[in-house]
Amino acid sequence: MWLLNVVQQLWQSDNLHEIATQTADRCSGDIWERVSRRLTTMDVDEARGYIRSRAALLIARELSENPLCKRLSDHQQHQLKQLALDISIDIALVRKQTLVIQPMVVRRAA
Repeated sequence: MWLLNVVQQLWQSDNLHEIATQTADRCSGDIWERVSRRLTTMDVDEARGYIRSRAALLIARELSENPLCKRLSDHQQHQLKQLALDISIDIALVRKQTLVIQPMVVRRAA
């Protein structure tokens, strides 16, 4: 019985990560539209907080529409929301880094 519980917990954690990844992928375009204009002027920590505040409602709405989430306990739903938020933040920060243009320094020999 104990082994069965351990296996179920491991399977659920993998399943939660998969649901969170899918949710973050579905919301990433809408999140990017909300945050893209202001991210270019922010450092990483500030951008992380800004994305988290703007993405929370979108992630919560998307998860509330998912029928798999309704079968989860409140604690698991909270974990799923936090995991989806973290993945969404990572997606947006990677996208921000692709937009940063590094100036090319031309040096001339003396």
